[in-house]
Amino acid sequence: MSAWRRGPLADRRSFLRGAGALVALPWLPSLARGADAAAPQRLVFVMWENGAPMDRFTPDAAGAAWGATPCLDPLVRHRGDLAIWTGLSNRPAMGWQGGGHSECFGGWLTTRELRPSLDIENDISVDQAALARVGAGRVLPSLQVSLEKGGTGGTCPALFPCAYDVAVSWAGKGRPLAPLDDAGLVFDRLFPTAPEAKALARRRSVLDLVREDAAALAPQLASEDAHRLDEWLEGIRHVELRLQAAGNTCGLSRPEELVVDDAERADLLFELIATGLACDATRVVTLTLGRAASERALPGYGAFDHHTASHHRGDPNAYDAWTGYTAWCTERVARLLDRMAATDDHGARLLDHSLVVAGSCMGEGQRHVPRDLPLVTAGSLGGLVGTGSHHVLEEDRPLADLWLGLLHTLGDDRATFGDDGTRAIDLG
Repeated sequence: MSAWRRGPLADRRSFLRGAGALVALPWLPSLARGADAAAPQRLVFVMWENGAPMDRFTPDAAGAAWGATPCLDPLVRHRGDLAIWTGLSNRPAMGWQGGGHSECFGGWLTTRELRPSLDIENDISVDQAALARVGAGRVLPSLQVSLEKGGTGGTCPALFPCAYDVAVSWAGKGRPLAPLDDAGLVFDRLFPTAPEAKALARRRSVLDLVREDAAALAPQLASEDAHRLDEWLEGIRHVELRLQAAGNTCGLSRPEELVVDDAERADLLFELIATGLACDATRVVTLTLGRAASERALPGYGAFDHHTASHHRGDPNAYDAWTGYTAWCTERVARLLDRMAATDDHGARLLDHSLVVAGSCMGEGQRHVPRDLPLVTAGSLGGLVGTGSHHVLEEDRPLADLWLGLLHTLGDDRATFGDDGTRAIDLG
């Protein structure tokens, strides 16, 4: 659904009519003068693996008096835009292995119980559920990105589908959305180039011919087939949007050189993401800083990679390394917020019209427990979400309640989400 606030001018001029179609226009300042028009809402979900040392993550004080901690210190420069959420748990992820990497990772945004199986059984994630409210961008309905490579096919060592180790974004039951791990490919998806536009243009006449026939066919179909047809028509719509946007790179050049350093790659990806959001190429993004059980190794931590450090077994050196890895992740988030806070959007900051959700799918990494999860939000989503406070919730409050609260904030009044989301948390 469009993010326009309906006013007389918006109702009359925010759509193009023709050949029985109603096509939403992007936000156009020239049409918005004098109208009660709003900037699009944007959602960004950033997840790191292996949990966090919560005694070094969680502030001592609740409310606005919260202070910096070793893990949150990189984010303090955005203190006024943050909200910290303590007490959240994803109990469905404890169903089979008590919180294995696959269950926690694949279920972070779906809050569904996942089982060892040859079949992919996960269901829709909150980012995809929110699409109906925030609307698709000019080019993509949503974008999925990862710093680490990995495919969604096959079965991984824990006997779970590999999709659970890679994808946090799910379009529906059994439909993982595989992330891109190459900055050049991310650029191509966000900013289709002129050669691609020519190739798409050759298909335009075919698309025009089939539209009328598809509309006539719909009443004859069973509900499942009608759903498939709707998805297909939605795909056609996005092809047309890509045609309209072709050649507009919003001032960026395609990254051609392979960047090996993770910090530099993260900065490059976040630059693409922030620009893509500001240009309304897309409005919903998920980014994972590593796949399940990430073994990222950073200079300065000796023999401790990220996964090994999280299994510290009381070793103070390993615990310090785990703290360092967590701070490295929150620094990446802080740099994304830097870009969004510095990007103009309809006369305000891009961050003001957005909500960035960042955290891990585990709490205590050593025991693989998805309880007391580290999670922060940044941005106010146009004034709908409160900022500046540390929210201490009741112990083991379902993570799904936060996702349900987000959907309610966006105007989706569903009663439940995931396996245990029944009491929406007020994000205001």
